Formats: sequence, structure tokens, C-alpha cells
Amino acid sequence: MSTSAANLRARLNRDELHQLRWLLGLVLMLLAFWTLYSLELGGVAWRTLFFGTAVSALIFPGWPGRIPHWVRRWALILGASALFTQFIATSFDVISGLVLMVSLLTLSRGLEYRRLREDWQLILLCLFIIILSGVLTLSLLFGLQILIFTLVAMAMLFVMNLVERDAGRALAVEDWGNFHWAHFGRRVRGAIDTRQLFQAAGLFAGLVLVSTLIFISIPRFQFAQSFSFPSMRGVAGFHDDIQYSTTRGIDNDDSVAFRVDLPSGVKLPQVPYWRMIVMDEYSSSGFRLSTISRRFEDYRRRTLVRYPEYGSLSLPHHYLDDVSHLAGTFNFYLEGNVSEYLPVLGPFDSLTFSNVQNFRGNEILRIYSTDQTSPKTLGYKIENMSLDDAIPVSPPELDSKFTLEEASKLSKGTNPLPYPLSCFGLPRDKDDIAIIKGVVDKIRAGRSNLTESEFIISAADFLRQNHLASLNVDLSNVKGTLVDGLSPHDLLVLWLDSNAPGWCEHFSGGLTLLC
Repeated sequence: MSTSAANLRARLNRDELHQLRWLLGLVLMLLAFWTLYSLELGGVAWRTLFFGTAVSALIFPGWPGRIPHWVRRWALILGASALFTQFIATSFDVISGLVLMVSLLTLSRGLEYRRLREDWQLILLCLFIIILSGVLTLSLLFGLQILIFTLVAMAMLFVMNLVERDAGRALAVEDWGNFHWAHFGRRVRGAIDTRQLFQAAGLFAGLVLVSTLIFISIPRFQFAQSFSFPSMRGVAGFHDDIQYSTTRGIDNDDSVAFRVDLPSGVKLPQVPYWRMIVMDEYSSSGFRLSTISRRFEDYRRRTLVRYPEYGSLSLPHHYLDDVSHLAGTFNFYLEGNVSEYLPVLGPFDSLTFSNVQNFRGNEILRIYSTDQTSPKTLGYKIENMSLDDAIPVSPPELDSKFTLEEASKLSKGTNPLPYPLSCFGLPRDKDDIAIIKGVVDKIRAGRSNLTESEFIISAADFLRQNHLASLNVDLSNVKGTLVDGLSPHDLLVLWLDSNAPGWCEHFSGGLTLLC
């Protein structure tokens, strides 16, 4: 037996060793629940309940033993039922449900007075939570958390080894009758051999150093970029194409897509429009980013400076001069596996990535993207961004004096100027165009002098009055569809001519066609 083990055995009695073993298990459980705060899973209430219960048990270790067995059993059943109800309410979010259920089992195991066999179960449950949290967040904090876990787990295993002959021993509420943290702390501190403790700390530090060097020197692969594994869940709203179909549903995903740290003093609109992409071509029942708009300029610098040339004209600086509350740095954190397109609010002075990054940009449409979707959180900052973006409709509008009245005159000509670099258009089928014109006539209601703004408001009201919002759309029984579910009409046009429900892509796409 080592000197440290003999010293500890001599100074701490058997009951104190079991108390120390149980308390170290609570510390491991607290570390595991700490990592849950790095995840956007299950809501703050569950995480706070788990963490707060573990803290109270650590401060007052006697109260878990006063809970009757039947109360403990029913609390576990009711907790599992509540988590299962939440699992259904969140559209079967497997990851969130798994983490919370394992956390509930960990809490149940950690609060009971355990035997050595159950200590092993607690260690594995806590390790599972910490590793899963680290994999999902890819946070640097995970390194510190797993390091602390390793130290506490080693101490717990050391104490478990000392009481191995008494493996069937479990604490009872009577064991905590005379427990005082101050007295217990002095007992543990007096039992520690300082020389052996420093030797163990040195060996552990050396192990960490060698592991770090090996980790840095061995090549690592981004599997998400190397293989086409299917993602665990789809994310709608961040792609460069939208396809409408006869029968389709969409999942409700309330997880965080990106975060923004605002500069001091900046006040955003109540509902800011974080534009990431412009789908400027419509054909075959779908919107997409047109081929000509994909003519991005490639950048291989860290910083993108605004105000490029557009033909013989420069994008006007008045976009920035007219906005009073834009000065400062916006720090963006785009979550992994969301999109290659970067959210912006409008024109800006510069865009800088946290690391050297190849990316592309269409300066006229103000679309910026990386070469591929990052599997990890992507950080970048934007300097002096305008909050009232307006994409120019045509080259004349690049002139600061260009007005809506002048745009109206251009649109009434025989050859109206097109939206720059874009391919907006209606479906090619004559019957589809006739349906759209019929819907437009209903919106006008005999009013031939509607302005553009008045028509937009009337069209939006028409869509709200004739279509409910829903995450599931079924057009198979709508007038004009065939028996096999196929339709001779454009599916978005078919939706416009019906009273079928729709989600945001139907309402925005329908309004675009009507306009």
C-alpha cells in the first residue's frame, strides 16, 4: 500500500471515507449539469432544477436520505413522463430528449446513498453527459470541464479503492447526524500527504502536456466535410432554393441559428430582417438563386471592404451617411451546420473573420457566403453596418436622387429595366398566368389606381384572409390536381387559387408572384 493510502486510512475512519466518496459523486454530477448550460436544449427550467437539486444535496447531504423510497420512485416516473411530454411537444427532438433523460437518471442515481457498484454507474452517466455536451458545442470550455472531471473522478476512484473491502456498504440518514462541513474539511485536509499530492499533481500535469502535444501533432479530419453523412435534422430557411410540392410538412425548429453582439448604443428594429440570400429566379414551382446571381467574386483575404464599382457608378456612400445609429462593431456567431450564407442587415464598411477564411460575395445583391457550410461555429465581425437596407432595383436607382415615382415611370414603359443581375418572372404556362391575373383582379376589386404600396398591403391582407398558417400543406385534394397527386398547374399558383393553409415560404412566394 502507498504511503498516501496508508496515511488516509489511518486518519479517516470508514464512515468518513464513505461520506467523502458520496460527496465526490455529487461534485461529478454538478460538473455534468454545468455542461448542460452550454446547450440550447430543454429550456433553462430543467437545467436549473437539476443543478439546484445537486447543490442543495451537496450543502445539506442528510436530506436525500429522508425522502421515502416510494416518493423517490414516483418522482422519477413523473419526471420521465414530463420529459416524454416535452419530447413530443418539440417534434421528437432526439438529442434534447436523450440529454434530459440521461440527466434525470443521473440526478436519481446521484441523490441516493450508493454502493460502489452504483458509483461506477454514476461516473459513466456523468462522463456521457460531459462528452455529449462537448461534442455538440465544440466549446473551448469543454477542455476545462473534462480536465476538472478527470481530477475529481481520479480522487473518487482513489477513495473507492480504499473502501473496496466494504463495497456493499451504503450510507444512511443516521450517518449525517453529526456531519459539519468545517469539521469534515479539517479531517480531509489533515489526512492528505502534501508530498504525495504534489507528486500526483506533477504526474497529472505531465500527462496533460504529453496528451496535448500528441493531439496537436496528429492530423485531424473534419468528417462533416469529408463525407456526405446525412444530418441528424434538417434546417429550413437557410438554403438557396425553395421547392413547392403537393404534400409536404416542415418541422418547427426553435434552436439558435446565430448570435449577434451589438455595439454600444445601437437599437435594432422590433423585428429586424437578417437577410442571408436573395432567391431571384422562379421556375418549375420553386424559387432559387439565379445562375447569373451566383457570379460571386472570390475573396481570399480576411477583410472585405465595401463600396465596389458597379459599371461606371459607385454604390453611394449616402446609404451610410443617412443612418445615425450604425457606428460600431457587430460580432456574429453563426452556428455550425446552418448555412454557408452570412446574415447581414445592410451595407457595411468591412467584414472580418476570426480566422483566415475563403469566401465569396455578390456586392450588388449583398450576398456573402463561405465556400461550404462550416461544421463548427463561424465567427466574424462587421464594422459600421446600416440598419435600413434597400437593394437597388435598377442602375438608375444607384443615383441618390432616384425616387419611387421615377421607378413607376420606368415600369410602365414597353421595355422596363430589369432588376440587376436577376431573372424574376412568372410561370410560363398560359393557364397559370391567367390564374395569377384572376387573383390580382380579386385583390384590386375594381380599383385600377392602386399604387405599388397599396397593392402590396391589399395582397398581403388577401393572403391572410384566404390562407391559414400551418406547418403541413396538402394540395392533393385542391381543385385542379390530378388523382395521383400531380397537378397540371404550377403548385404555388395552385395554392394561390385555393384556401389551403401554408407556411412562410407560401406566403412570401405567393406575394412575390402577385407583385
